[in-house]
Amino acid sequence: MKKTLQILAASVLLWQGVPGLSAEMEESQPEEAREFLFKFEPNQPLLYAMKMSMDMDMDLKTPDESAKIKMGLELRFKIKLTLKEKREGEVSKVKMEPSDLEGDWDISGPAGHIVMKLRGSDMTGTVNGVTTIDTKKGIGLTEARQVKNEVAALYLSGEMDMDSRGNVVKFYGDVPFVEFWTEASEGQLGLFGIVFPDKPVAAGETWQEALVLKKIGEISFEEPGLRCTVKVTRQPDVIVAGRRINQFAISAPFEQKNLAGHMTQMGQQVKVNILSFDRKASGTVRFDAEKGVVIDCPTKIDATANMEMTIGAEKATADLVIKAEADVQLAKD
Repeated sequence: MKKTLQILAASVLLWQGVPGLSAEMEESQPEEAREFLFKFEPNQPLLYAMKMSMDMDMDLKTPDESAKIKMGLELRFKIKLTLKEKREGEVSKVKMEPSDLEGDWDISGPAGHIVMKLRGSDMTGTVNGVTTIDTKKGIGLTEARQVKNEVAALYLSGEMDMDSRGNVVKFYGDVPFVEFWTEASEGQLGLFGIVFPDKPVAAGETWQEALVLKKIGEISFEEPGLRCTVKVTRQPDVIVAGRRINQFAISAPFEQKNLAGHMTQMGQQVKVNILSFDRKASGTVRFDAEKGVVIDCPTKIDATANMEMTIGAEKATADLVIKAEADVQLAKD
């Protein structure tokens, strides 16, 4: 049974997973309805700083044992977007180059207190204060490799096709790159959490987009998947350093019950039934319509979930509380 709890504890990884304006803002400015389009210009790469963090509490129970797991995770990296060519119609082929990857993990559970730090290709880790990973000293290289495999796509460059509304058409590159970014884009609207309608939008106007999630982390859902409606509302514009910045409020709450799925953990098939999943997600997208670029898009997520899991003949339940934040900021204009 201890092995069962270790497998369930490992499943915690499935929830990993993705410039401030306030000081320069002037009064809100009205603007008439207009179309919004993404633009990529030749020889003008865009550099974005990305940060994703998550705190999760999990209560695991089997008929014989129980365990509490706490996990904190933060990933930071940059990504450069460079126009390669204009495709047919309004589609741009864009090169994506991640860099400067950093990660921090703080996990407490049946295995003890685990702390890991990733800085580029170097990694350190401790269990209950004892060093188990130090790649500069050749310690724990296998363990470090296993963790790096979870974020392998962030070491790889690739390409994507993106239309002027913000829809990502397709990713190109090595398999980990394509799988990571495809799953990430399926879980939100486009690359930046927004897709514009093909008509002018006025301040105060709202539109909706539908998402169907086939997978979250390591869990693959049975058909028809997890359905979610994203509501986008254009807010009043603001003037920042003499430039007009457009603002959009994003809201994507949902509740789901009895959602069946499965995953593979440590070579074993795990059946998952999500009895309830309640998520509240909100954020803001700031957009420079004249340049056609996102300035930043902070997002916050609060979620609770109750799950039943079956591993072979053994069953377990898990209650989760999750708080997550993500932010993408234009680092170089």
